Amino acid sequence: MAIGNIVMIVLGLLAILLGWLMFASVKFRAWTMSYGRGAMWTKLLGERRADWATRFIFGPVCLIFGALMVVVSAFGGPIRA
Repeated sequence: MAIGNIVMIVLGLLAILLGWLMFASVKFRAWTMSYGRGAMWTKLLGERRADWATRFIFGPVCLIFGALMVVVSAFGGPIRA
């Protein structure tokens, strides 16, 4: 397996973990909404709506993106730079 595929599998697994934490962990969502872009979304949408968007939009998108990365890199051809 090429090194690019291994890196993509690891990054995909990290994205899956990040998506799961956004969906399941209240403390993690509160932390993500207090810094950087999360703080911007909190100011724009308000605390309650930003929490909802993080849980039901950004978390599943991260899960799906990570799963696609893992599947494509594991079952696709070698990644060439």
